[in-house]
Amino acid sequence: MARTKKKAAKKASTNTRTGKELQKSGRVDTQGELDGVIERNPEVEEAAESYREARDERMGWNDEESKRKKTLLELMRRHKLMKCAVGDDHIAERLAGDEDVKVRKKKKAKTGLEVVK
Repeated sequence: MARTKKKAAKKASTNTRTGKELQKSGRVDTQGELDGVIERNPEVEEAAESYREARDERMGWNDEESKRKKTLLELMRRHKLMKCAVGDDHIAERLAGDEDVKVRKKKKAKTGLEVVK
């Protein structure tokens, strides 16, 4: 019986240590933060807000990009084009299955002549 009292006393004494004492002893506080308590940092808040704005703007552009891609694909179908030069350095190309289109840079040969696959 005396043995269990010693273990209980030792266990109780380790639970009453402060955070600084635990850090000095190399032990980790397993309790963690209380639920609902969140630390605020103005610098982090500003960076998070900036990121959120950029993300929302990009997500808005996704819708616009989809509309423009659909228009391009419809025009290429109407004119029965599989490939079309776009400016001096890009190509619009319908992909196999006729459900997608890509606009990519033209590949240049070492001689400076353009190569179109």
